[in-house]
Amino acid sequence: PAPWGGIHETLDVRALCLMRETLAQYSGMADFSFVMQGLGTGPISLFGSEEIRSKYLPDVAAGKRIAAFALSEPESGSDVAAMTTNARRDGDDYILNGEKTLISNGGLAAPKTTPPALGACRRWSWTPTLPASPARNGST
Repeated sequence: PAPWGGIHETLDVRALCLMRETLAQYSGMADFSFVMQGLGTGPISLFGSEEIRSKYLPDVAAGKRIAAFALSEPESGSDVAAMTTNARRDGDDYILNGEKTLISNGGLAAPKTTPPALGACRRWSWTPTLPASPARNGST
């Protein structure tokens, strides 16, 4: 979105589809790279606090940062419904607990909330502490 370096005021699904179609026409890899950026930044754009959006989105929009996406797990693969990684609130923070077998763009993205050797790892566990964002729609 424009407030954080994008060209549209809000996430524009039509423009997104047209960009992906154009990229894919010329290079499947270009489209894949674009999608990975969106998977990493979409949740920040939609649900992140103003502080988190301002901290990460402008640099991603300017090409100074690479976003990552962590989905695959040892027992569930890429089946979102079977994921076991969870987040629990701890005061003003969230504690993430889980194990991933692949993070798309994991070796390129920064900063990392996982161990520094992430780029060399294929499997790891982590328990980082992340700042909490305000509850959305009154939920926690």
